Amino acid sequence: RRFDRRCVRVAVWSCTMESDGEAWWELDMDEVGLGTDGVPLQSLEAAVVPPPRWPFNQASGYGAPLDCAARCRGGDHASVCALLAHSPRLLVALGPCGLLSLASRLLRQLVVYDVPGMPLVRVGAAPRRVERGSATRYFGDGGYVMVSPRGCEVCYSYGVSQEVSFDAELVTQHGLRLVRQFDMTLGGAYTPPLPQFTFYDEGLGASRDAAARLDTLESHVRRFGELDVRKVLQCDVEGAEWEALWACPGAVLDSFDHLVIEFHGLDELASMGFHAALLEKLNVHFVVVHVHVNNHGLDVDADAAAQKFTEVLGTLVPRTLEVSYLSRRLVPDAARVARAAKAFPTPLDYPNVHAPDVMLNVWPWALPAAAQT
Repeated sequence: RRFDRRCVRVAVWSCTMESDGEAWWELDMDEVGLGTDGVPLQSLEAAVVPPPRWPFNQASGYGAPLDCAARCRGGDHASVCALLAHSPRLLVALGPCGLLSLASRLLRQLVVYDVPGMPLVRVGAAPRRVERGSATRYFGDGGYVMVSPRGCEVCYSYGVSQEVSFDAELVTQHGLRLVRQFDMTLGGAYTPPLPQFTFYDEGLGASRDAAARLDTLESHVRRFGELDVRKVLQCDVEGAEWEALWACPGAVLDSFDHLVIEFHGLDELASMGFHAALLEKLNVHFVVVHVHVNNHGLDVDADAAAQKFTEVLGTLVPRTLEVSYLSRRLVPDAARVARAAKAFPTPLDYPNVHAPDVMLNVWPWALPAAAQT
């Protein structure tokens, strides 16, 4: 199959899978173009790939985790060939043609659903509390749209910074008795403003690391003996969420009623397979009920879509996305759950910073043309 992506043209004349387990893929490369820097890209030679060279790993698939972000910048993807050459797990697991479906596989896990009987509310950082021209650098950042958390007792809040309106409203308006706040980046500069807040100078990680002051979500839940307590998880940890949530057992994830997570680096092609797998894992236990693009750093004089989306092999992918989940345990009637037919952002949303909000008018969230008229 031939595909033409700006600077790189690659023709894959044959792509076959052997069934005897001795060889997986044979690739015949017809032509390879030049990268944006003018350096010829190394071709993928026609070769049989033996299984021992790229062993399967449950966490990352075929091959070791690879960082190709530096070789695959923005939307021009000048190094598609390099990515294929250095990320064999993509070839083995998907095939070169299947590579084009990576972005759609990822975004398919973020389809939003309406759950009848479970209305959405905004918690934290509402415009009536953060006005334009105020001293704070935040506008709507720190506030999220979610199903009402009433009935929950405890919130595990990761990534506190200095904006705690979400945590505060959980206590003052939704009846939570305790918010456990975790952040190891504040250096003693934070004092909890409410007696219901308990602060820990720790961060969230995939494993315990005393030197880095990191611990796992499972360890925190079991340390406080709250596996059977109704809980909310709020997580904004600048990219550490992927590995941390992947390492968390399903039984611990399932103990939470609500997840509110800011996912970073959704557009990173090298990690997209792993990111899609993590989202699939979450969807076993939860339903996506809301999404919102974080507009932090948006230049109001430039195109918002160009700044907040990356074209990944023909599909526009948001770089940072706030996602709200509801536990499947709380869905009153699964048969009535339906794909949301509404525009994002919704009237409950608010820009994170003093700039226009970002429209999610791309697949899979864009409304059909008939619904927009």
